[in-house]
This record gives sequence, C-alpha cells and structure tokens, in this order.
Amino acid sequence: MNKRVAILGPSGQYNHLILRRVKELGFYAELFELNEKNVLKINGFDVVIIGGGPARLDDSSQEVRAIKKLVFDREMPVLGICLGFQAIALAFRGKLTTDQPSFGPQKIIVKEKDVIFEGLPDIFSVWESHNDTVSFLPNEFKILAVAEKGYIEAARHIKRPIFGVLFHPEVEHTQFGSKILHNFILLS
Repeated sequence: MNKRVAILGPSGQYNHLILRRVKELGFYAELFELNEKNVLKINGFDVVIIGGGPARLDDSSQEVRAIKKLVFDREMPVLGICLGFQAIALAFRGKLTTDQPSFGPQKIIVKEKDVIFEGLPDIFSVWESHNDTVSFLPNEFKILAVAEKGYIEAARHIKRPIFGVLFHPEVEHTQFGSKILHNFILLS
C-alpha cells in the first residue's frame, strides 16, 4: 500500500486527526499548512486531502487561491473535507450559503455509489461541524450524497478524481469514515 498522502490543513482542529487516521490505515502521510507555497511542495505524493478549518471563505480567500493552484495546475486525486469541500466548490465557481449550519450528528443519503461510497449503505450517520454549506455546484460536478435536511453532503467532479464531503470522515462519530478515506486513497 505504498500510497503517499499529502494533507493540506487550514488550521482546523481535525487536521491532525486526519493525519492519524490515514496513518492508521497504513499509508504514509504528511500534514502541510494550506497555502499556495505548500501546494508547490507536494510533489511525490499520490493523493491530497484538504482538511477543515474555522475560516469563512469567499472567492478571494487564501485557501481558495491555494485550491485553484492545486486543482488547475496539477492532476492529482483530491478529497476536500468540510472547509476543503467548500474551497473546491468556490474554486470551480460554486456557491456557499450560511443558512444551514450543522454541528453534531447528521444522517446522509447516498444518491450515487461512487468509489468513495463503495461497499457502504445508502443511509448512515456522519459528524458535522460547519457554518457554511455548498448551495450550488457547477455542471462539471455531480452530487453523490445529501443530508436529511436536503443540502449537499458529497460531490465529485465528473471527469477528474476530485471529491468533496461536508462531513468529517476522520472522526469516530462518522460511520464508515475510515472506509471512505481508504476508498479515496486507493483510487489513484
């Protein structure tokens, strides 16, 4: 399983936990601060996971600028978690909304069994910690899962291995979280 995983973390509390989970799965991983400079340093890695953080994003945020460099200048599999997903959405001209914050458990409904949800049930519980949700994705994305409340929980670029999840698969409260991370890392 000699996959090398770069984790780009925007100062979020869960990013060290992502690192730990990936290492527990048997993969080599390193954690980098999410910025444009570090996006250039991740040569030699097979996949990238972008972690969560407390920031509120807009099109000019440093996190979004770094994600644009990552997704438009490189051809690597990318998984955005929480804020990471929000930054990916904004990088591709998606939109966020602040009217559906969620903290704690949430049921999600898998609409399309893509590689990250392979072998999982259609409905399961996840852990959320976000103020903003992705309210619009451009046509180059397809929705993979939604919350019981209706908002987007997971999506994938239709041509490239770029994924986003609003929930936190790295925490124990998310059912099948390690399996989701494992499925993503092995796709490359």
